[in-house]
This record gives sequence, C-alpha cells and structure tokens, in this order.
Amino acid sequence: EDSVYHEYTLGLRLELPVFVVKRRINSFQLPEDFTLGFLAGADLGRAFRSFDRGRVFDEGRLSVAFGFQRQATMVLGNGVVDWWWDRSHRIRRLADFSLRAYHNSLSFLTLAGRVWYVSDWRAAGIDELVLGGLTGLRGYDRAVRTGDRRLVMNFEGRFFSNVEILSIGLGGAVFADVGRTWKSGEPLSFRDFSASVGIGLRVSLEKIVRSELIRIDLSHGQDDRWQLSFGTGQYF
Repeated sequence: EDSVYHEYTLGLRLELPVFVVKRRINSFQLPEDFTLGFLAGADLGRAFRSFDRGRVFDEGRLSVAFGFQRQATMVLGNGVVDWWWDRSHRIRRLADFSLRAYHNSLSFLTLAGRVWYVSDWRAAGIDELVLGGLTGLRGYDRAVRTGDRRLVMNFEGRFFSNVEILSIGLGGAVFADVGRTWKSGEPLSFRDFSASVGIGLRVSLEKIVRSELIRIDLSHGQDDRWQLSFGTGQYF
C-alpha cells in the first residue's frame, strides 16, 4: 500500500501574544525571543491516499500555550492533544504537556525547571514511549524503560561565566532528573521513579559562529553508573 498521503486541515486560532527578549536563559550573550500571553488552537483534518484519493484517517487537534513573567521569573506552558481515527475506529491518541520555569535574578546564574508529561495510546497496543538519554533522564540508556505514559521532571542551575578562551565562552551546570514510564492502568508510585544527578560543561561559540552552545554532561544514575553525553543547546 502506498504510504504517501495528502492531508487537508481546517483550523481556528486565538492568539494574544506578548513578545519579550531575555538573556542568559539558554544562550550566553545572544538575545532570546520568547512568546508570552495566551495562544489556543483547534484543527480538524482528513488524509487521503495520493494514488486513489481513498481516505486514510481523520485527525483532530487541540492546543494551548501560555506564558508570563513576574520580575526575574518566567513561566512557559504548552499542551497538545491529537486524535487519529478511521470512521468509528480509534487509531491513536497522543497528549503532550509541559511546564517550564526560569529564574535569573543573578546575572551569572539561571535556575531552570521543567515538568513534562506524555501519553501515547495506540490501538495496536504498542508501547512507543521510552525513558533515558535524550528523552528526559540523563545517566541512563536511551530505552531503560518503556510504556505508553511518561512523566519527567528536570531541574538545572545554569552558570554563565565571563571566562573566554580564544573567544569561546565557558559555563557550567548542575542538574537533577527524575522520571518514569508506565502502562495505562498500572499504579503510579514515586518509589518507582528513576533519578539521576550530574554536572555539565557549556561551551559557547556565539562570538565565532551564530549557533547553539555545546553541551557536555556527566551524570550518575541509581544503577551506580556514570554516563557522559554530548549535545547542542540546553537540555530543555
């Protein structure tokens, strides 16, 4: 069967944006644009096969995003719920919610936190959500746990120094990650959550090329193993 399809979507939007410019949230020196205020949307679409115009699935989406700041604290939240179905048959339901907060009353330090919840139900009964690595929990393998629901909490202290070597900025971070995946109907206990702590090096190339910083993290999980990870941009 041809997997190529076309989707037509009708959407409604309510947008009450407030645009702000901040510094030292994610980058060292570059100004950063954030959208506060309130945004909401609703979409309804239908997908057709490209070769015979047969219907593949219908899709519905609800989304909301908000943000506000109080003195040195900024809070950002967003949520999206997607449904896919074929006539009366449900195919998939995906929900993704996150809440982030940043506080930088000191010029060299930004405190950052995130709560991230994802639920992914599929009619086929396949567990696609993994925990570990880049999915919210440093210090563990990429798929240390699987399930159809995931809850992650991340906390970071980001240090932005004025130290430079050959126009390369250096900074650091201390962090703690807590998370768990589980199956629908499975009891949720905080004792079953996995956790890790660690320290990181942040390398800024902003004065050389306009790019995201380089992230190097050394983390320690509950299995008494150390893990070194690399990436670009802040972890969240």
